Amino acid sequence: MIKAIDAKENIDAMKADFSIMAAEAKSANSLSADDKKNLEELAGASLDKMFTGLNSWKSEVKGLTFTNISSYGQVFSKAKKVPAINLDVAKIRKSLKKLIDEVTDSTKKDKLKKVKDGLDSLDGMGMQFASYAKSFDGTSSALGLLEEFFSSFTESISETSQQFIPASNTNDQKSEKDSTQKKVAIICGSVVGVVFIMAICFVLYLCYCYELPENRRQKEKTVNVTVKQFVQSGELQTILMTNEKGSNYLGSLRQILAKQAGLDMVSFKAKDKKTIAKFYENFKKTFVAWGTKIFNAADEDLAENKKTKDVNDVSPFVQQHENETQHLIELVLETRVTVPTVVDEKRPASKLITFVTDFCHANYIPFKNNFRLILCQGPLKEKIVKGIKKLSTIVKFWFMVYEHNASAILMVCKLIEEGEQKCDKYYPENLNDVVVHGPFTIKCIKIATEDEVVHRTFELTVEGQPPRFLSHFNYVGWPDKSVPANATALVKYWKAMRCNPQGGIVHCSAGIGRSGTIAYVETLYQEIYYADNGKVAHQLVFSNLRQSRARVVQTVDQFLFSHYAVIELIVDTVGESNLNAYDKEFVLAVRAAWAEHVAEIEQAKKNATAKKAEEAAKKGKK
Repeated sequence: MIKAIDAKENIDAMKADFSIMAAEAKSANSLSADDKKNLEELAGASLDKMFTGLNSWKSEVKGLTFTNISSYGQVFSKAKKVPAINLDVAKIRKSLKKLIDEVTDSTKKDKLKKVKDGLDSLDGMGMQFASYAKSFDGTSSALGLLEEFFSSFTESISETSQQFIPASNTNDQKSEKDSTQKKVAIICGSVVGVVFIMAICFVLYLCYCYELPENRRQKEKTVNVTVKQFVQSGELQTILMTNEKGSNYLGSLRQILAKQAGLDMVSFKAKDKKTIAKFYENFKKTFVAWGTKIFNAADEDLAENKKTKDVNDVSPFVQQHENETQHLIELVLETRVTVPTVVDEKRPASKLITFVTDFCHANYIPFKNNFRLILCQGPLKEKIVKGIKKLSTIVKFWFMVYEHNASAILMVCKLIEEGEQKCDKYYPENLNDVVVHGPFTIKCIKIATEDEVVHRTFELTVEGQPPRFLSHFNYVGWPDKSVPANATALVKYWKAMRCNPQGGIVHCSAGIGRSGTIAYVETLYQEIYYADNGKVAHQLVFSNLRQSRARVVQTVDQFLFSHYAVIELIVDTVGESNLNAYDKEFVLAVRAAWAEHVAEIEQAKKNATAKKAEEAAKKGKK
């Protein structure tokens, strides 16, 4: 509580910019009614009430008189009167993040970021004081019990000393006195030991109740995290790009890239031949520079996107379940997929099997047309990895497939890549192979290979239920943390998944790079479809996607590939022959730029491999 009082200056600095926040929120297009309400609550009176209560508590505590141990309980009794801040900080932070993304004025943006910093520090203090009442009462009771114990102990010592009355015989008196003193020493030693143990327990109890709030909150997270299950409601609205919508987007993107290249926009819009020629001269460089700029801006701005080489960047909740992860990466709680730990009538599949924990490293990705998509890490088998015993997640994976009635699984990795296990085999590999995982029996009834994709058809059965059939697309032509040479395979097989009302599940190894890129392609496609005049706020769309699954799209190259791939998806939908001359020229330029960029990536890999070989050879000679 003292820490909260000391932070008042920082909170006041944050409040100074509330007026800017309120003004910008009114005119913001990206904010929903709930977002605006969240920001209004932040600017409300609850902060002032809390600090008024804290100051009153501090003044009252200074005036207290402490006559014994139990009298210190007054401190905690008065603390119960401090009003709580009734703010949902997580929701407010998301709403504020949307506003910051939309504001273009750099000065206002900086001030709003200061508000966000203040909000983060506020969240880190755990100022829900009223909710600590039970702990405050427990501490007061503990102080009272300790006071009672010492009073009883004092009385017992006094009674023992009264037994030291001289006897008639001097020697007997001395002997009896020595014996009594030994008994007293034993009693005192025992009592001191008991008191010492009680004191340790008391200190530990106080530490538990009043440790730094952020640490307390993190420990509570490791014990239990309950988040309302995300549900994608509504029927799937199949959307197919029209020629007009596709052309609007291609025209809008042309202008964005022309501005990036620093061209005279009047001449460019007038389709001046020299200006157009200049635009396509350095097109690849412009395209890469534009994508890099947006990716880096979004990458730096999202706390969820911290590079997790440091385990401390991951929440305690995920750390607690490290033995159920392929990679220790943050998990967005609001959209996480769970499995049942008890039979739940609302989840009929829970009657088949329940689990020790509800943890799955998987997230729902919400879409405007109600398309049902789950991104997840690759399934694990039980094994030891770097000294950590990993638990099998294969049964959980098939439960997720079964419960959500997924029509297809897209596996965007090989089982082993460059000697490293990326995903454990959870499916029947060959024709007529059968595997059993928990209550689920999976049989491979068909295999076909085309365009670097192995297409298996599975029969999924559960005892007493009719069989289900689903497709398993294993895209083996996409290297980890890299990109495919073209989008042909992705467009072909994604078309088969995206129009199915049952939706599907996409995974790679970590479930964020290649899987996240596919989710971003679909997100972009839908944004283009629903956009006015083809205008899309690319950075905002990208940042919002990362609010559903942390760190989706790992590299600049994957981000660039997403935009190239969505253009190919548009062209495939509307038909290349239906493009106007300007759109066709632009599409050809994008393809050429991508081919050139991929060639540069491959050359860089070869150079790196050659350099490693050269260094290894030098070490060998030494």
